[in-house]
Amino acid sequence: MIPIRQSGHPRTMASWRDPHRRQSGLGLVELMIVMVIAILMLFGLFSIQYGTRQNYLAQNQLTQMEDGERIAVTDLAGVVQEAGYFPDPTVESGPTALPVASLPNVSGQPFSAGQGVFGISSQTNGIETDVLYVRYKTAPTDGVMDCTGATNASGANEIVVNEFSVVNNQLVCTVSDNGGAVTTYPLVSNVTGMTVEYGVDTNNDGSADEYLAASVITQTNSTAVNWNNVVSTKVVLTFATPFTGVAAVGAPGVTAPSITLARTIALLSRYGTAVSGGGGSSTSGTTSSTSTTSSTSSTSTTSGSGDGGDN
Repeated sequence: MIPIRQSGHPRTMASWRDPHRRQSGLGLVELMIVMVIAILMLFGLFSIQYGTRQNYLAQNQLTQMEDGERIAVTDLAGVVQEAGYFPDPTVESGPTALPVASLPNVSGQPFSAGQGVFGISSQTNGIETDVLYVRYKTAPTDGVMDCTGATNASGANEIVVNEFSVVNNQLVCTVSDNGGAVTTYPLVSNVTGMTVEYGVDTNNDGSADEYLAASVITQTNSTAVNWNNVVSTKVVLTFATPFTGVAAVGAPGVTAPSITLARTIALLSRYGTAVSGGGGSSTSGTTSSTSTTSSTSSTSTTSGSGDGGDN
């Protein structure tokens, strides 16, 4: 049967829709919610990546700092042990091998005859930045190394002076041969301070009876007697870590500490031998001829203020 269209009642598109059919797709509100969730997820992923990268960088810096600590201690110990060394004790003695000498930028003649070490007490921004001088005499074939690892290649005996100091947060070594040209080498970074005390043998038994700062030895005692009776040194290095000065989480007013590394180093030419106060002894002043055994010790501590501690 063919339907007959009634006049006055036209069919529209809406009249042909299925009243039970629902609309498909997302509305504006739903789309905005999905976008917000996606943004939050991306932010979380980026935060995790950033945190992981920062932790990696911090661990890498800590590893480099530990390497620097080992280099600094090894270099200092190796050079300080050589203080007062001279090649042939059958030909010369300490006072003749190491005569009275001056130092660049130091008034007077800080090195008396036979003296192997000298120091200056100093501060930078309230932190100890002492200066340590080590002197010895070396032959072309004895293999004695300076703070840069170099040996005597001059073909003749020469007196070498090694100077350790802290400059612009770096442990720096300055080497001079026979009072000639001075060459400066940066050794380790992130070193903010250095404290040096000197073990003085006051009763001539070959052992340190007290540890004194360079300023105390210079100001309150006979300089020649005490410097020539130094048998060991106590060096404290202060290192800045990647977290030094960073506020601690959950602890207002508390910041991450710096690290101090302390080491006591014996002078092999002096250790275990009686040293006369007049500048040298009748015993050999050479490392190779002494039968005594020295020991060194090191400790690592933290300091919240960044000052070098004594261990």
